[in-house]
Amino acid sequence: MSGKRKQNFIEGALILMIANLVVKIIGAGFKIPLNWLIDDEGMGIFGKAYTIYSSLFVIATAGLPVAISKMVSESLVSDNKVLARKILRAALFILGIIGLLGTAVLYCGADWFSVKLGDPACADAIRMISPAVFFVSVLSALRGFFQGHGDMRPTALSEVVESTVKLAVGLILSAHFIKQGFKAGAEGAILGVAFGTLCALIALCVVRFLQSRKEPKSGTVSCGELSDISKKLLIIAIPITIGAAVTSLTSIIDMATISNRLIEIGFSVEKARELYGAYTGKAITLFNMPPTLIAAVSMSIVPAIAAAMHAGDKNAARENSTLAVRVTFLLTLPCAVGMMSLSDPILHLLFGENIAGDMLMCLAPAVLFVSLVSVTTAILQASGKVYLPVIHMLIGGIVKVVVNYILVGIPQININGAGIGTGVCYLLIAVLNLRAVSRICDMHLTVSDIIKPLVASLFMAFVAIGSQYAVLRFTDTRFSVLFSIALAAIVYLIVLLMSQGIRKNEILALPKGEKIASMLRRWL
Repeated sequence: MSGKRKQNFIEGALILMIANLVVKIIGAGFKIPLNWLIDDEGMGIFGKAYTIYSSLFVIATAGLPVAISKMVSESLVSDNKVLARKILRAALFILGIIGLLGTAVLYCGADWFSVKLGDPACADAIRMISPAVFFVSVLSALRGFFQGHGDMRPTALSEVVESTVKLAVGLILSAHFIKQGFKAGAEGAILGVAFGTLCALIALCVVRFLQSRKEPKSGTVSCGELSDISKKLLIIAIPITIGAAVTSLTSIIDMATISNRLIEIGFSVEKARELYGAYTGKAITLFNMPPTLIAAVSMSIVPAIAAAMHAGDKNAARENSTLAVRVTFLLTLPCAVGMMSLSDPILHLLFGENIAGDMLMCLAPAVLFVSLVSVTTAILQASGKVYLPVIHMLIGGIVKVVVNYILVGIPQININGAGIGTGVCYLLIAVLNLRAVSRICDMHLTVSDIIKPLVASLFMAFVAIGSQYAVLRFTDTRFSVLFSIALAAIVYLIVLLMSQGIRKNEILALPKGEKIASMLRRWL
């Protein structure tokens, strides 16, 4: 791309993983002090406004970036760079209109949304975040274009800029407005989110402008070309968007169901808001970290699989899909087991005394399932099977709503039922997706590919729990969990290498892979 070497699938995924890790660290630097600043009640308002916003922008932008990435990568396989640039222009036009409509819906419907959520106090926060829908819509078109080229660096840059600005502006405004109450503090934090998306958009616009100056002029896009490209984009994007809409709608129904069911079983409105604030602000914040990191694999796999399929290279499609799923197991299985083992100490470290320990423990198994769904959905979409994930998500969404409604309504389980429902939902979707990927891409995933990281994770959990208990006998500091996490990670890696759970070709696919493989040659 522009004379630079195109990144392979693993290299691109690694760049995005590092960026996502940085984003998550910055995000923790935002969410943790924000929790202290506006308390669970303020986090309840922030969480509801943010959930409505994220649900709407996911519906507005979920399908088109994938479609852009797929079409751009296919045009480059055919060495048609002019078409790739025309695809970007058409996508900017479509997503610009969608973004404006989404912003209008969110702003004008803020009162309606807040009433339906059973919390009118969040209406102003919803209005304040509404412009971010437009910014993210245009931003997603540019990200899809760069990802189609196999270059994940601009996306990584925009993510870091967005999170950094959100941290700085959000905390400053929240601290300023908190004098007027928790509601005003939450609204200040929401404004920081909107400003972060604007700055990320500006950053990518600058990158694209500098890049375009080195490219030959491709002329304007005629109405006929715009129509043809738009139709092709929408054919790919619509089913993906439907699937995202099902997931987002489920989240909104889930949000309303949790609050209403908690009130029905005897909790006050304030206590229900506090529980929901702890669930979204603490348990969900930690739960989302591993799936967000693995989303890098999902983004990178789309152009890799699409290009392989377009070129008729079935071997490359099989190898890439198998590798993506294996990496997902290797990275997220220990995260799920670790969160289950150390949920209370981790939350105690970050938030002090809290009520979210059981919530995180119930959510933890879903870390693996959500990550598998993300990667396998991307593989199916890149393979042209865009409707299959929609059907699977619809099935899982129905199951989630039913399970949540039943379990949250049991007083002894209450809000913990939401985490269990998430696990059941995504386990079902993951199984259905994996079956489809195995059939379509001839993915070769063996039993040992699952057993080896599972055994290593169980050893890791044993060490984590044991070391935490041993350390607490000598010191009562909440930072002791950091030692347990570090030791557990080392044990996981050692057991994985001893059991040959990591393959040499996977190491070689990494940047500096030959050097790393040479250092680990006795284990590979």
